Amino acid sequence: MGNLAQYIVNMKKHLIQLVILFSSTVGFTQTDGNEVKDSLFIQTHIGLMGRWQSGNLKQLNVMPNGGIKLSNSVFYSELNAIYNYLKIGEFNPVNDFWINGLYQYKPNQRIFAVAHTTNGFAKSYRIDYSSLTGAGIGLNVVKKSTDKYFQAHLITGYLHFKFENELAHKALGFGSIIRMSLPLAKQINVKWELSSYHSSKDATYWGGGNLLQLDFKINKRLFADIRHQVFFNQKNLQNIEKYNSILMFGFNYLMKYK
Repeated sequence: MGNLAQYIVNMKKHLIQLVILFSSTVGFTQTDGNEVKDSLFIQTHIGLMGRWQSGNLKQLNVMPNGGIKLSNSVFYSELNAIYNYLKIGEFNPVNDFWINGLYQYKPNQRIFAVAHTTNGFAKSYRIDYSSLTGAGIGLNVVKKSTDKYFQAHLITGYLHFKFENELAHKALGFGSIIRMSLPLAKQINVKWELSSYHSSKDATYWGGGNLLQLDFKINKRLFADIRHQVFFNQKNLQNIEKYNSILMFGFNYLMKYK
């Protein structure tokens, strides 16, 4: 209960940051009389995925997820959440929850401004709390289009990380995000995301993740997904694996508005 109470307190603080982050989209779109006339594109998704995890745990479980994307020619923003409930053995329930947000100002330019936040906890990785919220710059490695992009981001912000049975680590943090989307065929799309976090206080306090996802279009709104994800942390901590891998499979339902 103590860990949950501390997490709720931390989440309240960072939810304020999220509100500031995404409400800023309104301010940006109103700065230009021509650009504000652009129609707003809205996309939401809900899904349910299964997962096999190796590393600290070996479990098969299910995970609901959802997200929303808002964009026009001036900005792009997305907010995603994923929740995981499983049992270790027969008695110990585990709750994992992650929420992340991305905001890009004028993302079609070669170099653009970006803000990003990741918050959550994961008992399956022995993480009591993890947060990195910051701002920085993004780069379009290739010209961006609706279903094709290759982008790199660098951010600076506040890092707050606490492993189970370890003291909390709070510092100026740095992060990197590489994200790519590429259609392989009319009905198949591949997505790749590589991210990392780094502490300014301790050179060995860093980690990250690698996500590879295949989307198979069943119809206009329904997609089958296969995801493989690897998490890494550099710190040598007792009973905590440096690598954790996840294979996920399931379905997503997409809704678009313009």
